[in-house]
Amino acid sequence: MPENTTDRVLRELTGRVADGAALRTEYDGGRLRCVHCRTTLNANDEVVVVVRKHYPERWDGEFPKDDTEGWEPSGVWCPEHAPEGLDDRRCPRDDYVVVSATLEPTGYHDAYGIYHADELTFGGLSVEEISLAPDDDE
Repeated sequence: MPENTTDRVLRELTGRVADGAALRTEYDGGRLRCVHCRTTLNANDEVVVVVRKHYPERWDGEFPKDDTEGWEPSGVWCPEHAPEGLDDRRCPRDDYVVVSATLEPTGYHDAYGIYHADELTFGGLSVEEISLAPDDDE
C-alpha cells in the first residue's frame, strides 16, 4: 500500500536534528529560542516548527539559490506563540509543513559520522499543515 503524505512527512522528520541555517541555536547545551518571544526552549519542551523541503533542481532564479536538498527547520515557536499556519512569504517551489513536536535530548550523527551528544531532535510529531509545491510536470 502506498504511503500517504502525512505518514511520509512524519517518518522523514522524526528524529531530525532541531537545527538549521534559519535557526538561532545555542550549541552550549542544545537550546533553542522561540522565534516570537525568544523564550529558551529545552529538552522535553513542546514546540511548533515550520519545516521546508527544498528542491535545488526547481530553482527559478526568484529566490536565493540553495544547492542542498532536504528538510530544514525554518522556525521554532513555543506553543503560546505558534504561527496560525503557513504565510505567503515562502518559496513556491518548496514543500512546507507545520508540525507540533517535543524537543528530545537524543543527539545526532552528522554527515561525517561525528556524534553531537548535546543536540536536540524532534520527536512525538503531529502534522498541523502541509503545503506541497506542484511538480514540474503539472
